Amino acid sequence: MITNKKEKTEPVLVNIIAQNTLIKGEMECKGDVRLEGSFEGSLKCEGKVVISETGRFRGDLFCNNADIAGYIDGDITVVGLLHLRSHAKLNANITTNKISIEEGAVFNGTCTMNKQSSKENNINKQNLAAVSHT
Repeated sequence: MITNKKEKTEPVLVNIIAQNTLIKGEMECKGDVRLEGSFEGSLKCEGKVVISETGRFRGDLFCNNADIAGYIDGDITVVGLLHLRSHAKLNANITTNKISIEEGAVFNGTCTMNKQSSKENNINKQNLAAVSHT
């Protein structure tokens, strides 16, 4: 007898760093991150990172996707899409597969685009997951 098992899907977890909050150090997470305050250090995220207009990030960022409207100073690696909103201000070295920059965004630094096949992209996602578990 064949039975169909429904896969359990985990809810998307969102970590929010509120305005007027400063965090220093290292952070690793499987869910998404929304930064409205300030973060200094290293952030590794398997999900999406959103930095609001009030958000300030200084350090190394590694994530699957990012949507930036605030300030970043550091190195950014985005496996998928990096979207820079019109209020974004970056002093950064970027490595990404795709980038979208709205008019008004300010970007000073370098940008390396890695157009990868789906197979290579899946390998990078697995590497991200491995890094998050160490």
